Amino acid sequence: MSLKELKAVWTEFGKRDPLWAVLTDPSRKGGKWDLDDFFRTGREEIKDVLVHIKPNLFDRPQRRALDFGCGAGRLTQALADIFEEVVGLDISPTMIEQANKLNRRGPGCRFLLNDRDDLSLFPDGHFDFVYSSITLQHIDPVYSRKYVQELLRVLAPGGMLVFQIPERPVRWTDRFFYRLARHQWYKQERKKAGDIIMEMHGLSRKKVTRLVERGGGAVFFLQTDHASGEKWIAWKYYVHKPRFNLRLGEAVGPKIIRGGAKPSLKVRVENRSPAAAGHDLDDPAVKVGAKLYPRRPRVSLYALKEFRADLPRPFSAGTTAEAELVLDLAGFAPGRYWLYVDFVWDGKFWFSELGLPPLLEQIQIRR
Repeated sequence: MSLKELKAVWTEFGKRDPLWAVLTDPSRKGGKWDLDDFFRTGREEIKDVLVHIKPNLFDRPQRRALDFGCGAGRLTQALADIFEEVVGLDISPTMIEQANKLNRRGPGCRFLLNDRDDLSLFPDGHFDFVYSSITLQHIDPVYSRKYVQELLRVLAPGGMLVFQIPERPVRWTDRFFYRLARHQWYKQERKKAGDIIMEMHGLSRKKVTRLVERGGGAVFFLQTDHASGEKWIAWKYYVHKPRFNLRLGEAVGPKIIRGGAKPSLKVRVENRSPAAAGHDLDDPAVKVGAKLYPRRPRVSLYALKEFRADLPRPFSAGTTAEAELVLDLAGFAPGRYWLYVDFVWDGKFWFSELGLPPLLEQIQIRR
């Protein structure tokens, strides 16, 4: 379905029964949604989402937020309780009309029509938080792929993007027909219904992750989502857009160490941030770090000890350097250990919490 056709479909849904079109509860069809109940679901959803975002990871002031695919403003108004300025964006003029009519949050909560395949309404890095729920699932992958990249473009460095999208149909027969000929399949479904329908679409996790990384983001949490119904497997992606695009290279150091020694581990580091964006790193709190574990680290395993090494200052964008970790291993019993090497922003987070890959190095301590 083209964007022109999509706009026509959702304009019609906005005329007929806008609240039910947003939340398709069969018992609420025909204008039976109570407004207080409808907007309460939005507040509850945003509350649940924020539970999964650690405050130390959200390195932005809570100024501007975007609700992509706002419908009647259910989630936009919930975000307006948290952010100073919220923009709700939708392809349907009748949904925007409803959202403005039902707006209880005043001028800090605005609704805009967007029927383009991009978000050129906004400059790069305009929003601190971007949210999209039960929207991308109705958009053909030809367009949803571009929208994911655009959502990342308008997200400020240090900001958070959370969006929901299905991966694939549950039944293998549906997967087969969807992959083979989704356009013909939905054409038949419309013919069978004799009316407009809500098309469902998905993107594989692999493709979504690749799109996110291409846009300078990292998926740090993935949550099963049931909003797409029982016929689709769907996910909610939690994405951070780091201020700096740092990468670890090779770590060189002894693998067998005598007890009480203080060997050095030389770690090659790279600042892949675009030089044109002025992303030179000059914050002394950002370092190379390492954690020592008694075995291959698990989520619940506490580190035996942590180590730090300073990065060059400034660490210029587009350059590589070497950081030297001094490993004081005095007092550790002989045996095999694991070193988990990562970037760390002291007092805030380890970069692997944002989905960036650390290095794992095995060492052996001998008498």
